[in-house]
Amino acid sequence: MLTATRKADRAEMVRQLQELATRVGARVDLTAEGSNAFYTRGFHITLNRDGLNASLGVDGGGRNEKNGDYVVSWHMDTDCDKRLSSHFEVLCGHDSVNRYHRRKATGVLRTFPFVLLHLRQCFATLADGTAYEQPQLERVEP
Repeated sequence: MLTATRKADRAEMVRQLQELATRVGARVDLTAEGSNAFYTRGFHITLNRDGLNASLGVDGGGRNEKNGDYVVSWHMDTDCDKRLSSHFEVLCGHDSVNRYHRRKATGVLRTFPFVLLHLRQCFATLADGTAYEQPQLERVEP
């Protein structure tokens, strides 16, 4: 099993995340390991598709990663006026979508394979049209 505490495993995680991004049609923004003072033993990656961003920071010395926990932060581009659906929330976990504006969510995953599964499922909602709330049609009385 891959672990954030081993450098070779972190490199493999980046490779797998980039491969997943290609499969789901997402753009990748990567802050590579050692590229700045904050990520001396880790990386930060954001996958973006159709205004929806999934960000994951992996710190080889971080408490969460040593415990095997990974946090995926979802947020909408500022120019996107859509709201995340309840279907998307089910995939992220109960009470994970911000109740006020429904434009960000948080997924907490126990292992890296679950991170990959989570990302695949959530990005699949973009493809099948269930990621966002559907506009409510106003009923017009005759």
